Amino acid sequence: MKLTKIIFTSILLLTAVYGCNLFGGGHHHSNTFSYTARDTLGAIVAEGWLMLDLRDPSNITGEWEINQVKDSVVIGPQVGHGSLKGSLKSSNDMWIGLNPNWVDNNVFLSGKYDGNTFSGKWIFSSFIGLTNWGTFTAVRR
Repeated sequence: MKLTKIIFTSILLLTAVYGCNLFGGGHHHSNTFSYTARDTLGAIVAEGWLMLDLRDPSNITGEWEINQVKDSVVIGPQVGHGSLKGSLKSSNDMWIGLNPNWVDNNVFLSGKYDGNTFSGKWIFSSFIGLTNWGTFTAVRR
């Protein structure tokens, strides 16, 4: 009888812990993606992660941390860490701004999202307009 109580209690605890994680506990609404940016020739120029809160597709928020791996390329302010904002359309088109509170000197991510991968084009826009661009892939960890 005592062993049955221990097993039952253990199952309840595991259900509570995993149930909270699966159904909205903690940061599980925020999804972490490994991020790789490439220049127009396909060479990797930056790597890091994006954490996306996708609960409201019309108002995606989150954080990012990205390191530049090829110094000879100007990739704009997608280096370091910060907050992000964006949106997802019903056609799976996603748009994210890595510098949402800046007037210029921004990096934008625009592409397709399939639930596990967000990929497309990164665009560095400065005061003079389009300054540089490349491709990126963000894969759910």
